[in-house]
Amino acid sequence: MRRTVFIFDSDPATKHLWPTWEARKASISGNALTLEWPHGTMTITAADPELVADVLFAHDSKAEIVTGRLGITSVSYAPIPKDDPTISSNLAAALRAFLGDHP
Repeated sequence: MRRTVFIFDSDPATKHLWPTWEARKASISGNALTLEWPHGTMTITAADPELVADVLFAHDSKAEIVTGRLGITSVSYAPIPKDDPTISSNLAAALRAFLGDHP
């Protein structure tokens, strides 16, 4: 399956090619579609965020998610910092909870 092209407002010269099936969670609030990926969070603001979600989750590899198409007014992305302590502390807490009942 081919990847979808994402172009962020902060770097319009770069085309990011991401497989949409890697998105972990999506939510719509007002006119914002928020997608959580393993590596960060993307926010797409559009006149009709449900239409954008339908295109994304139809895995249409010809779609370009960029300002100006599909009624999109902005595309932003916030990566998870590589040294984020919450990731390792959450993993450690989950392992302690899982192994807590075992000697």
